[in-house]
Amino acid sequence: MNKIYRKLVAWFTHYRSRIGSYLYIGMAVLSVVGTAFFLSSRSIFVDDSPIFDSKIGLASEQTIGNAKVKIVQRNINSKAGYGEILFEINESTSNNIGQKYQAIIGQVEKDGKHETVLPSTLKKVSEHYYVLQFKNFKPKWHRFLIDFGQLDKTQLIAGKDYQRMLKGDNDQATSTANTKKIAQKPFNIDYRKTKTSTISKPRKKTVYLAEGLTLDLNTNEKKINTVKQDIKKGNKQLKAMYDKIKAIKADEAYQTDADIKDSESQITTIKASIKSTKETLSKAKTALSELYDQQNNLRAKLRRLNHN
Repeated sequence: MNKIYRKLVAWFTHYRSRIGSYLYIGMAVLSVVGTAFFLSSRSIFVDDSPIFDSKIGLASEQTIGNAKVKIVQRNINSKAGYGEILFEINESTSNNIGQKYQAIIGQVEKDGKHETVLPSTLKKVSEHYYVLQFKNFKPKWHRFLIDFGQLDKTQLIAGKDYQRMLKGDNDQATSTANTKKIAQKPFNIDYRKTKTSTISKPRKKTVYLAEGLTLDLNTNEKKINTVKQDIKKGNKQLKAMYDKIKAIKADEAYQTDADIKDSESQITTIKASIKSTKETLSKAKTALSELYDQQNNLRAKLRRLNHN
């Protein structure tokens, strides 16, 4: 055994200088490879600057004038230089006579200082959906900035005094109720939060309508599930409250008059909660019925659209 050990020591002593050289060479190679990977990863991920992004859904929602506007879908084809952004608009009032929406989009360079306005068109898809179509942006785009505006140019005759006009009031010769309001907000879209799309040109209006109806159906389904869960919870709560009353009444047989008085007070409070819960459940069931009607209506519209 000692003989083998002495041979190993002698071999290591003889080749020690060569082993050291190989180790240094290996470390140098690893350093070069590591540096190359780091540099290539910078080119893959482009940069580490803060992300300016409106994202999708609630994070993209802006209140513009009397409406809530949010990005619900975006298709951006970098190779074709074409993109589409679908907006959902929910107005707080139905009195939107003369109200219009406008949007422009620009490509922002990495330095954030240079912006190029892109050719774009904002088209009305339905009462609640608009699509912004744009083109001619650079394949390696960095960020898009969208200015979305609401133009309210209402011509109302209500409140106009025609008697004063007849008596020579020239101010009444023009509409006194004319209003013109402009409100706008920005949306940011960052390339690092956007998947590549294969859509390369504008599509038919029916396609956007179908996408809008599908989104409405998804929202409707979420509401239905929420209300169903609330009804389920409400029924459980009712059962628990009835069981509680039953238990309190069972204990009254062994209680003093003072204890019974406290028990009856508890029962009165629980009964008030039962009444409130039943009223809420009734409203929830009515809402659920209406949601199912909406769902059937949306499905019928989508079927007709797909059939045509």
